[in-house]
Amino acid sequence: MILALLMSSASFAQGDFGDPSDVDPLDTPVAPIGDYIWVVAVIGIMYVFYKLNNRKKLA
Repeated sequence: MILALLMSSASFAQGDFGDPSDVDPLDTPVAPIGDYIWVVAVIGIMYVFYKLNNRKKLA
């Protein structure tokens, strides 16, 4: 467990900080995670109904 914790902290320490002449090298573009969150929500709701329906058939 200690090895896993040390490996994960070392992976956070690595990274490319961009061009030295850049004003803010940590200013990276943000991933568009919120664009299709409704699709994930609909798929999740459909999966819940599928599992509940399947469970009722087994009982």
